[in-house]
Formats: sequence, structure tokens, C-alpha cells
Amino acid sequence: MSTSQRLLRSPYEGLAIPGEIVARPQSTFSPDNSFNCLRRAAKVHIVDDDDLAAWIIRQLLRDMQIEIVAYSSAEAFMAQYIPAECECLILDLWMPALDGLGLQRNLLERGVAPPIIFITANPEFGDAVEAMKHGAFDFLSKPLNADRLCRAVHAALGKS
Repeated sequence: MSTSQRLLRSPYEGLAIPGEIVARPQSTFSPDNSFNCLRRAAKVHIVDDDDLAAWIIRQLLRDMQIEIVAYSSAEAFMAQYIPAECECLILDLWMPALDGLGLQRNLLERGVAPPIIFITANPEFGDAVEAMKHGAFDFLSKPLNADRLCRAVHAALGKS
């Protein structure tokens, strides 16, 4: 396998989605619920073409007691998305067809962009700058750190 092929691989490639996790990495994050958003119908949208990555994110966030909806493509998200008062979007940067930056632009053009947390297995400075210039809330690299992800989601929901 060439170096470029290795760099483009998902960190979860070759792994299968397991059943229910009995023991999982525990986050030390403890939300303080200092805003009313989490007491209402908070929702996190996950858009990632990697089903295992989306499953892992669900597991990391499940203790936050929020609604989590996953989409396997930007197109599937756009077809079903209805803006809500308290929400955020966890968005994979690199996907086939419409990528994360394209979806961000599309949402901005519609004037309905929720706080967006970008995730990627191949972080590049230029991509992070581009995403942040257009209002991204955070930019995280895979494999994800549970505490950092939970803090980012909590803060993004607070901003929503």
C-alpha cells in the first residue's frame, strides 16, 4: 500500500459495527446544563458516509440524553433536514458527491446553518481554515477524543 493510500484510509477501515457496548471508553465530561437548550428537544445530526464512524459517535454521545440522527450522505441529510431550535451538525469533511464544505455552503445559502462540528480522518490546515471562515463551530480529527467531542457538542447546542 502506498503512502498516499494509507493516508486516505479511514481510521475505522476494516472494522465492523459491533452490538451493544458493555464496556466503553468513559468520558470525564459532565454537562452542567447551564442553558435551557438541553432541557428541550436537543438534536445532533451526524453526516458521515462511514457507518462505523457514525455508530462510534452515537456511542460517545449517548450519555448526553439528546436525540441523535445519522445520515450516510450530505444528500440524504438535505432531503430530510428540517431546521430546529436546538441542534448541531457533526459533519464529515470528505464524502463522495457533496462533501462537508459543499454541504456547509448549501446550508449557508439557505440561511439555516446550525452550528457545525467538522470531523475528518485526514485533517489539513487549509480545510480547517476554509470551514472556520464559513462559520464552523469546531474541527476535530478522527479518531475522535470522547471528551473533546462531548464538550464541542455541548457548546454547539448552547450556541444554537
